[in-house]
Amino acid sequence: MNATLSRPRFEAVRSVAPITATRVPRLEMRGGGWLLLATLILALAGARTRFDLCLVKGDSMQPNLQPGDLLLVDKLAYRAAEPRRGDLLVARAGRDLLVKRVVGLPGEELELRLGELFVDRLAYAEFYPLEPGRLTLRPGRLLADRYGLLGDNRDLPTSVHAVVSRKQIVGKVVHVWRLWPRWPTRDGDSTA
Repeated sequence: MNATLSRPRFEAVRSVAPITATRVPRLEMRGGGWLLLATLILALAGARTRFDLCLVKGDSMQPNLQPGDLLLVDKLAYRAAEPRRGDLLVARAGRDLLVKRVVGLPGEELELRLGELFVDRLAYAEFYPLEPGRLTLRPGRLLADRYGLLGDNRDLPTSVHAVVSRKQIVGKVVHVWRLWPRWPTRDGDSTA
């Protein structure tokens, strides 16, 4: 018996349905639709360029700012204007961001006696609520282009003040949102 090999037969496979391309419906924007979309995109990009959000972490700005408050910072507020005494601002200090109040302007002499601010040797009546305390800073004159910053909580140690240059200022705080009525502190307690 001779073994024979047979070759398999391949038949052409016919498709049941021809493949056709389907048309994807076009997004139709009539009238001002494209203009509205472009305006929305530009507004969002502009808002991100002009504004920033920061979260308060420490106690140095109490009673006015609490840990957990969300700040809206206008990064262009000081492009055409100078910081003024009493402004809340965000500034860079190394890698950290600080939120403090402007208490001293370039060229002024500042002093703090038991929590009371003196500008050019005259007592300055601050118009915002303060946490009274014993914080004392010796007199010192600010150089040109330097601003004296201080927290509103004058019962904390001297590490709550800063002297920054104009370049270190990120922007002015223009709005505060109190996100949580009570925010946990390091020791597990809550602050009101």
